[in-house]
Amino acid sequence: MGKKDSEEYTEKNVPWVAMPVQMFDFQNPSLFISKEDDYAFNLYFKLAKLTQNPWNYGKIVTSVALLSDQMPIVADKTKNRAEYKRLLTVLSDRGYIKIAPSDYKNDTPLTIEVPNAVNTIQNEEKDDEGKKIKFNRFVQVEQKDYEACQGNARYFRAWIYAEHRMFRGKKNEGGWIFYNKEWQNVMDIQSKTTIVELFKEMQSLNIIDKIQGKTYTDKNGNVKNEGSRYIPVSKGIRDVRQEQSEGKKKGEKLAESQNRVVDALATTMDVTDDRVHKTNLMNPDKKVKLTGKDIAIYLDTDCEVTKAYVKKRLDGLEKAHPEAYKSLMAAGHKEYDKLKQERAGKKWVEERNNIKVSKEEIDFQNTEVVYKKKSNGGVDLSSILD
Repeated sequence: MGKKDSEEYTEKNVPWVAMPVQMFDFQNPSLFISKEDDYAFNLYFKLAKLTQNPWNYGKIVTSVALLSDQMPIVADKTKNRAEYKRLLTVLSDRGYIKIAPSDYKNDTPLTIEVPNAVNTIQNEEKDDEGKKIKFNRFVQVEQKDYEACQGNARYFRAWIYAEHRMFRGKKNEGGWIFYNKEWQNVMDIQSKTTIVELFKEMQSLNIIDKIQGKTYTDKNGNVKNEGSRYIPVSKGIRDVRQEQSEGKKKGEKLAESQNRVVDALATTMDVTDDRVHKTNLMNPDKKVKLTGKDIAIYLDTDCEVTKAYVKKRLDGLEKAHPEAYKSLMAAGHKEYDKLKQERAGKKWVEERNNIKVSKEEIDFQNTEVVYKKKSNGGVDLSSILD
């Protein structure tokens, strides 16, 4: 590529795609993209990006099979290719792209031209024979804007139109008031509820900010809403909000952890069973796992504070990890049985040691036994048995 060609490409190599606003002209079926064809917005953007190449700017050679394999719309391969053919027809029939040859199969090499990708000048609204044309502008859409919509064609369509109504660089930038009727027309949606839910989702994802309009009273005393403004969220603001959100979550986790430690320490002070302090029963660190011996003390203790605290922890474990809970409790009951056996053994020894013996019994036990032989060779036990 020569120096002249390089300079020419540099001038054309803009970091954005010119999306035609005519796609929203609901009054003109020959231009309007219906709701069923939403993905045509995504496809147009992708084709325009592909045609921004240095060797044949504004055109690309590809095929239905190649496009559908690289950018699937539906999972089924056959249906995906059929959907691509249909959307390519939608775009070409409305004049947004040019395809040669016009009759093709899935593997036919196609030359696709995106005329508006070459002429990237933002046109102002013009007068045509005294009649104002409403939809003849382009919206500059960058890759980051496209990616912000997460591949959702509904979101992408709404974002483009909201950006169109921002009137960048004008005196009224960001001041356009939207009413549901306008969104219903350009988004090809009849339900107001669906419109409300759509923008609630987009706002939660930091794609578009909805600024609720003021409430006012008209001359007849009726309370009405002014309408709302819809502001596309820039990547910079979106990144900052993401960082703030992540920071908030970390802060909440830290606060939760600290509160758990404080609660555990306060609770520990009320523990009446000294054995508990030698276990992990009151340890607030979730990484410290309980053992069978810990559970044995929990099962054996009479301390109500310990029982309540540990039960709450075990309930959480049972809900999150039922198998681990079963294993832990089985080990605990095994250790608890050992504990009871040891206690029973100690009690027997203590009872034996505490038996009181009379002086006569002690003297009797200490009496030396004399065995007398009988004449017949036996042993005379009469003195003992009597």
